Amino acid sequence: MKRLTLLMLVFAILVFLPFLIIAETKTIVRAVYRGGLELHEEPAGTILADPSVCLPTDKGAEHYDYSGQLAKTVEKANTRIHALILDEKIATYTGSVALIDRNLALIAGAIKRLKKLDGLTGYLLPLGTVTHESYPGATFQGKCYRASHTESFGHPDALGELNPTFGSANRYVEFSPAIDVMLTKEIPELLTEFVKLEANKMLTKKQKEEETGKLGEKVMAKVGFFMAIDEVTAAELMPREFGKRGTRLATTPTISMVKSDEKCTLSTPFAITVNALSVSHTFKKCLPEIIAVPMLKDKLEEKQKLLQKARIDFVRLLSAAGKERAQLEKQKPQYFGD
Repeated sequence: MKRLTLLMLVFAILVFLPFLIIAETKTIVRAVYRGGLELHEEPAGTILADPSVCLPTDKGAEHYDYSGQLAKTVEKANTRIHALILDEKIATYTGSVALIDRNLALIAGAIKRLKKLDGLTGYLLPLGTVTHESYPGATFQGKCYRASHTESFGHPDALGELNPTFGSANRYVEFSPAIDVMLTKEIPELLTEFVKLEANKMLTKKQKEEETGKLGEKVMAKVGFFMAIDEVTAAELMPREFGKRGTRLATTPTISMVKSDEKCTLSTPFAITVNALSVSHTFKKCLPEIIAVPMLKDKLEEKQKLLQKARIDFVRLLSAAGKERAQLEKQKPQYFGD
């Protein structure tokens, strides 16, 4: 019997502990306006009560619709938090379109200048990726409130529980944790494998060639997540980053292809160098230049199409959010222009 009681107690703790934690960490916010809606955080332990607890009941209350005014205060707060989330989305989508447009311009410039492989050097810039971000907010209600150390409630106001993920949107970003790992860990590790492979005297020449080919494919597969942008285009479109003394010159991986002295049959020998900053490696490849240039352009054009599709999606989202924001203010103009 004691064992059963103990098990029931443990079960109850496991079931209700999350709710206890949530109750302890709950943040109450109040809608205030200082040139826009702000979520003012009330002190921890703030106590809420029904408006009937603190609404005036004296004779003057008969001539002033306190409950009606409170309802308008709450409606304004909920209207403005809706508008605020839309503003956040509009800013997110606008920034996403701007980044995509920049990358499209980089690719267009690289395609235009890609005429031959002899002496070609390019920066490996991330193509970009879509991430999900959240915006804090609250659903407001008319409540009386007081701090835990006081005894009396103040006048009612628009209050709600802060929700860190009240709104959300997709954003197109240049860097992400996965991209950083690829740049700082995965590509350097693969390039280091080349060095180990060349120093391995246990393998035959044929085995080394096979392993070199496999490693080369892995490196180029990783490189495929990036845009190979020529130095001139990068400096023109991003002068602060890639102009003289550019801020990203020392931290941006590069790839270069130059003709080498190797012997190839019916093709051109190239030395392909991938520089991942912490480590670099040059490997040889026989490529017919008349095929290689169009092939590289095709790769860039594939990325161009991906970005164009992403741009269409974000422009659509931006347009929808802008229309919804404008309609909201048109329908309830009384709640704007503090």
